[in-house]
Amino acid sequence: MVARLKRSLGLVHRRLEVVVAGLSLLYVALVMLRKPLAAVAGEHFKATPRGLFLVGTGLGLSQTVANSGAPLMTVYFLCCRIGKEQFVGAQATFLFVQNIVKFIPLSLLGLLHLGNATAALILMPLTFLGSWLGQRFYGRASEGLFFTVYVSLLVLGFIASVLLIIGRLTVLGSL
Repeated sequence: MVARLKRSLGLVHRRLEVVVAGLSLLYVALVMLRKPLAAVAGEHFKATPRGLFLVGTGLGLSQTVANSGAPLMTVYFLCCRIGKEQFVGAQATFLFVQNIVKFIPLSLLGLLHLGNATAALILMPLTFLGSWLGQRFYGRASEGLFFTVYVSLLVLGFIASVLLIIGRLTVLGSL
């Protein structure tokens, strides 16, 4: 019985890895195709309430399945041809509101507990360090460098996603 349960949980975990990796690959493709998508959207493409609703719905679904909605929002904002100031501000605002809203259902589901709070407190200095480093980079980087680093991180995400789809045991076993 225990062995069967472990196999079932392993199968669920594997399927979740493939879904997360598949979404990541989709997002990498969307960001890589952002210029053709922006061309299709037109020169004067602007964020609209309807567009924000549709993107927000897609983000909500993606966040529910894989906690990975930001790339969809990124493509939408890049199609709007906004600079790094608006881009970072819009993403920061969206993610702040999204995480505040997620707090309620996570609490109701019992996913937030003392163990999580302890881990968050222990890791908090890393959050401040990452924020400080990000602000320094943001202040000194040109828009070209900023988006080059962003796309480079997406390429790393692409590689990690492909490795997840291949399978952790397969990749680690071949090393």
